Amino acid sequence: MRYVEQKCPSDYLNDINCSNLVRETLYWVCKEGYDPYGFFMEDDLYPISTSEHYVRVVSYLQECINAHRKIVICGDYDCDGICSTTLLVMGLQECGITPGYYIPNRNKDGYGLSTKLVQQFYTKGYEVIICVDNGVVAHDAIDLAYQLGIEVVILDHHEMDHKTMQYPYLLHPLLMEEEYHYLCGSGVVFEVLRSITKLSPYKVMLAALAAISDMMLLWGQNRRVVRIGLRVMREYITPLRYLVEGEEIDEMTLALKLAPKINAVGRMYDRANPNQLVKYLLSEDASVLSTVAKQIDKINEDRRCVSQTIQQQVIEKIDPSKEYILSYGDYHEGVVGLVASHLVHTYHKPVFVLANENGKLKGSCRSVSSIDLIDMLRECPHLDTFGGHKAAGGLSLTEDKLEAFERYIQEYMNTHVIQEDLQEYIALPEEDFTLPNLHELSLLRPYLRIQEEPLYRLDHLKMSKAVFMSEGKHAKWTLNQTSEVVYFQIPKEVLERESISVVGTLKISVYKGRSKAVFTVKEAI
Repeated sequence: MRYVEQKCPSDYLNDINCSNLVRETLYWVCKEGYDPYGFFMEDDLYPISTSEHYVRVVSYLQECINAHRKIVICGDYDCDGICSTTLLVMGLQECGITPGYYIPNRNKDGYGLSTKLVQQFYTKGYEVIICVDNGVVAHDAIDLAYQLGIEVVILDHHEMDHKTMQYPYLLHPLLMEEEYHYLCGSGVVFEVLRSITKLSPYKVMLAALAAISDMMLLWGQNRRVVRIGLRVMREYITPLRYLVEGEEIDEMTLALKLAPKINAVGRMYDRANPNQLVKYLLSEDASVLSTVAKQIDKINEDRRCVSQTIQQQVIEKIDPSKEYILSYGDYHEGVVGLVASHLVHTYHKPVFVLANENGKLKGSCRSVSSIDLIDMLRECPHLDTFGGHKAAGGLSLTEDKLEAFERYIQEYMNTHVIQEDLQEYIALPEEDFTLPNLHELSLLRPYLRIQEEPLYRLDHLKMSKAVFMSEGKHAKWTLNQTSEVVYFQIPKEVLERESISVVGTLKISVYKGRSKAVFTVKEAI
């Protein structure tokens, strides 16, 4: 990784009374052209959509409610899909409808609505299927539903194709006003509920969690929902709070602690059922919530152990001379995406991790910024399926095609160079690294992307003033009574320097009622 200092224009936000730290940070955050003044706006929700598709879908759902049609919800097994399902079940129950719902098993059912599920719904007498966080390309399944006389409503945010727009009851963020363009599946459901039932703090919390977990751009309505959701989550005890008991409630807690626990239930398909998680999220029984929260914690710990085991197995097989990593084996399909994500950050090369089940390989791929997976794989003749975007995707193929697939990847990499990432940082004079400045900065959070925290640079940290912890593995510098620098897993070569410059992130840490400004080091440069 190469680092370069950001050059912020001297007149940037000069009409706003704010610190230089805020000004520089917003320039970093808004570098792709977003309006920095949006970070100073009120948190009130935008007015309800008046778009043609929104009005049509809401009108049809209201018709279904009034006619007491038999409705089933088809969700997805990730956090967004589970929150989407929970939101819609809750909303329809408040309207006097008791819907059925089903979240597919990742391994047995695959993703989203399928012809098999449609047939099952038909057998049970359902008149309307509502797809949440899936459905935009479930063409075979939807065609079958129409043949069987079942209507389908699609509340989804994934990429549409040419056929999707033919469906009469489709609501997608891009078919709404611009402020709604960044919604995830739960965000679309949340907007629908605004027209058919009353909002509640808990509904906002679920929509906020989903936006964060799905790593959506936190702009427009997303930003407002997340800010309101974080605020009310600190005030109300709900099933979500049982899963992060004792934790400070902020966007990073939701992203790094809460969302992974909910995702773990879908990932560990052989040990848990995400449909039970919907029941948990709808429960108000404190004893049930406490018991099930501990079970979810255990499932997440199992997920972590399985991921670490597979990760180590892959590392042991790596050929360092190759420009990519491809590994397959008796891996747990639910966690291979997590393993691929870790490895791409560690080795900075494209990664393919595939679970082998009876000669059928299914898995995940992740890539670096200079290698586009869509460009790489869209014409690959050896894959049975592929979907995703330039940085991440899922794929499947049969074991007999693996050698040909590897040759295809190697040939592609022979003509494409992995470029070293260039990361901008914000120069941080020590006098600007203060608790009041960080408090001012915290008022603007969350930023546009949870996974992209601004990076700052501090200079002239003397190694002689460091306090070492955990047998020298970690170091801490106390700059004053309310500011400190921490460096976890400090490399041996760094220990040999007299002083260092570091890049890292900023946060406020609260311990026993006392707040500190903390600079967490990412790397010494």
